[in-house]
Amino acid sequence: HPLPWLRPRGHSAAAAMEQAMSDDIRTGEVAADQAGRPLKVGVLGHDFKFIDIYLSYLKSVGHSVRFDTWDWAGPQDLVRSREVTAWADVILCEWGLANALWASRQAPPEKPLIVRLHAQEVRGAAQRFGRRIDANQVTQLVFVSETIRQQAVDLYGWPEAITCCVPNFVLPERFELSNWPHSGEGVLTLGLVGMTPASKRLDRALDLVEALQARGCPVRLRVKGRHPDLAGIRDVEQAYYRQVFSRLENSPDLKRAVVFDAWGRDMPEWYRKVDVVLSCSDNESFHYGLADGVLAGCPPVVWPWEGAAETYSADWICASVEDAAERVLSFRSMGAEQVTDMQGANRALVKRRYGREHIFRELTKILSAPFEGAD
Repeated sequence: HPLPWLRPRGHSAAAAMEQAMSDDIRTGEVAADQAGRPLKVGVLGHDFKFIDIYLSYLKSVGHSVRFDTWDWAGPQDLVRSREVTAWADVILCEWGLANALWASRQAPPEKPLIVRLHAQEVRGAAQRFGRRIDANQVTQLVFVSETIRQQAVDLYGWPEAITCCVPNFVLPERFELSNWPHSGEGVLTLGLVGMTPASKRLDRALDLVEALQARGCPVRLRVKGRHPDLAGIRDVEQAYYRQVFSRLENSPDLKRAVVFDAWGRDMPEWYRKVDVVLSCSDNESFHYGLADGVLAGCPPVVWPWEGAAETYSADWICASVEDAAERVLSFRSMGAEQVTDMQGANRALVKRRYGREHIFRELTKILSAPFEGAD
């Protein structure tokens, strides 16, 4: 589909202004003296929740950051986009969507362009952006998952030489281990973070509740996140959610066992009410809700989405609902010392691989690499 905001240079008065701004930039020696000096980082994206703490860190150590907020499928303010990319020493696109497509074709070509990709970039409607990103104008494509990196390379033919994998980061200090079970009410509480899109598979969590009830285990499921906007999603997803909610309404025992908690930033407090964290999804690139739950001391039950065993541990994976139910029951039968040892080992794994100090260093190396050796 034609994108009116992605026009050749010189097409309009706006494009003429963009060309003039780019010409002004070219008259200087861009970033020629950046070695060892703070960088100006221009960040383009529609959602900064997975990177905002890193950007705050950049500012705290002397770098400058300016934001250009986009909509998922297009710009909000192209004048601002041009100003931010003209100002920046290095351009960082958070998500490889419309923002990265525009930056690869319209941002000043002499500026290093880093694109950080998650999972939706290789799925569904988002593929229309990836197919049109000019990889020749991208300095580095940074993926949060090796699985997604390989899928994108296969799908779009991007050169592997400009790709790398730097996972998402976690904040272990936000979460403290406490006595297990957390709920302490004689009822085991399962926790699921996120129920949209449908690929999060709320139905699997309900299957697990029913399987545990059938085994005589008092159980509750807490689901934290936004409810689906049925008017704004595809027919197939509407049908899925209607079926799930109808199932709840028609099963009193199941309905009594499920609690929906509003979305919010109170995750450490929420995990203190959860005993077992679930990752029921068909696909994930990282699943923050799982990592944070483990940091909070919740034993994990994970369905075998692609990359789950490599991202975390094969020991966390369950092949079926029955397998998941047996795993949950095994947690209940553990002694306090066993639970403490498991909590500590799981938390150490997540912290070692994804602690923010390590990930921040890797991301900063990527942003700084184009200026290494500059006079």
